[in-house]
Amino acid sequence: MQHSDNRARLCRTLLVAATAILAGSLHLPAIAGSTADEDISLCTDNVANHTIRIANCSMVLTIGGLSEETRGAALYNRGQAYLAQGQAEKALQDFNAALDIAPDSENLLLNRAAALRKLGRHEEAIADYDRLLAGDYQPRAALYFNRGIAFHYLDRREEAISDMEKAHNLDPENLHFLEILDQTKRLYSLR
Repeated sequence: MQHSDNRARLCRTLLVAATAILAGSLHLPAIAGSTADEDISLCTDNVANHTIRIANCSMVLTIGGLSEETRGAALYNRGQAYLAQGQAEKALQDFNAALDIAPDSENLLLNRAAALRKLGRHEEAIADYDRLLAGDYQPRAALYFNRGIAFHYLDRREEAISDMEKAHNLDPENLHFLEILDQTKRLYSLR
């Protein structure tokens, strides 16, 4: 079953890549004289179209010959594109694989937490936010805000309000934080 899933995924990727080549928006690796690590530029966030970035990253990963660092970067970039397309499960797979390579990457932890939240796996997202807050990750306000949202979905009201207030105190100019904090307080007062 796993083999046929991988084959279907590869066929879809190749179909997207072929379509992109015909449309002139996909850049093929410069095979002669380049290394696989140099081809990572094909799947960076400079490629605005997420479908194209996923196809490019998939091709770079399939070609192989990457250093661990470059493989991790390709997984991270593809995961971000999957997340932007609402494919949180695929994004989570890529972020987990990249975290196997770089387990202390703050950006990977932050993006994995976002994918976990989208999948409704709030406890796991909170664990990633806790890990980031234990370090010196910036912007802290966004971490507190997002952890507060995860607490909210778990109906952990006091923790949700506390984190949202911390976010607002750290970034009082952020009207979105204030609006969500006020809405959450009103919601909890109605229950």
